[in-house]
This record gives sequence, C-alpha cells and structure tokens, in this order.
Amino acid sequence: MSSIGKYLYLEWLKFRRFRPFVVLSIAYVVLLPSMLFSFHSMVQFAKLRFRTPEAYFKFPHVWEYLAYGGSWLAFFLLGYLGVALVTYEFQHRTVRQNIMAGLSRRDYYAAKLAFITGYALFATAYFLLLGFILGMIYTGPNEYHSFFQEMESMPFRYFLMIFSYMLFGMFIGFIFRKSALSVLIYFSYVFFIEKIFRWVVHRDILYIQEKYNLYYPINAMSDLTPLPFGHLMREMSVPFTQYHALSPTQAIVTSLLWAVLFIGVGYYRFVRSDL
Repeated sequence: MSSIGKYLYLEWLKFRRFRPFVVLSIAYVVLLPSMLFSFHSMVQFAKLRFRTPEAYFKFPHVWEYLAYGGSWLAFFLLGYLGVALVTYEFQHRTVRQNIMAGLSRRDYYAAKLAFITGYALFATAYFLLLGFILGMIYTGPNEYHSFFQEMESMPFRYFLMIFSYMLFGMFIGFIFRKSALSVLIYFSYVFFIEKIFRWVVHRDILYIQEKYNLYYPINAMSDLTPLPFGHLMREMSVPFTQYHALSPTQAIVTSLLWAVLFIGVGYYRFVRSDL
C-alpha cells in the first residue's frame, strides 16, 4: 500500500464512526441538490419573468448555480468538519497515542492533508455527478452541446474551494486545539473578523486601496465559485454596480497561496508544540 493510501486508510479507521463526520457528510449529500431545488421554488414563488425556473437546472447554468450552493455548504459544514477532525484528536489525546505508536509528526500531519484532499475530491465528484444528472434531465437534446459552456475551470475551482475551507478549519484546529474555542474562532473569522479587517482596518485605518481587500482568504475562497447573478442582470439590461470580485484565475492563485501558508504555519505549530 502506498503512503497516501496508508494515510487515508488510517484516517478512515479513526473517523468512519465519528458522528460529526457521518452527519456532516450526509448533510452535504442531501443539501447540495436541496439548495438548488429551493432556489427553483423561490423563483417560482417570486414569479421572476426573465428566466424560467427550470433554466437553472440546464446546461450550462447548472454548474455555476450548483457550485454557488456548494460554497455555502463548504462554508458552514465542511470548514467546521476540518476543525472537528483535528480538535477531536487533541481532545481525546489520540494525537499522542499515534505518535507514541510510531507515527512521526510529519506523517500524522500528512495523513490529515491526504484525508481532506480525498474528501474534497469526493465532494467534487458528487458535484459533477449531480450537475450532469440534473443537466441531462432538464436540458433538451438539441442543447447538449452547451454541456461544457461556462464550465471552464469549474471542477478544479470547486475542488479548491472545498479543500481551502477544510484546510482553513484544520489550520484553526492545529493553532487553538480546543474544540469550542477553535469553532468559535473559525466562525468568528468567517463572519466578522475578516470583514472588519477588509472594510475597517484595511480601508479606513490603513488607507490601502480598496481593490486589495479582495485578496483576504475567505473572500478568495468564495470568489472561486461566486454569486452567479451578474450575467442575469446583463441579460435584463438592468443598470447595476459592478460586482467586485477576483477573476477565476486570481481566485485560484490567491487561494493556492493561502493554502501553502496555512499548511506551512499549521505544520510549524504542530511540530514545535508539546502534545
């Protein structure tokens, strides 16, 4: 068995019966299509006339709407799961047990990275399968040519978005270790702290140009699968303020750089601290 396979197997043995892992995984599988159908229902209820509700399930738009729904699940569920996968082991002292059993700190950390990478691949495969099934059901045979339109780098961006949220959660877990504190820090940063830095410290105190506040980690992750309504406004010819967001390429590069930083700092903290 390869090292990566060994890491994945060890992590699977530890977490296959871990309730948050099971519950949050099931929630992701159930809620991803549910969010798209909920949006469909809201469009019907609001009687929006610029596009039929079924259009959001057709190629090529199904990819961007499904990805946007998935970003909310990654934000709330999978980022928290990244925290839980680390703090659970510190809380139950299984980290020390693993090290005493002969696993090096490097191998232990690599196993965590391998596991969240595998999980992100699973989440991405499910996203692609679901998008394909919905698109085939709702898209007419004469429109199958649009399968790849607007898809661009979406599979990789979706994978990176899932991986980045889980990695950030894991990073918080390695830094703070205690479960309740780590969860509090994770959601506080996502909801409040980054926004305070972006819109108060960055702009109003440091007087740095506003365009540079797009490169903060959570904003870069969210811009990998952004709000997909800009093109709808253009179709309706309705004047609107330009939505400020990173381009797909900028979001990919920025998220990768933050990922390298989180991995490096988290590893340094782990190898330098007592267990």
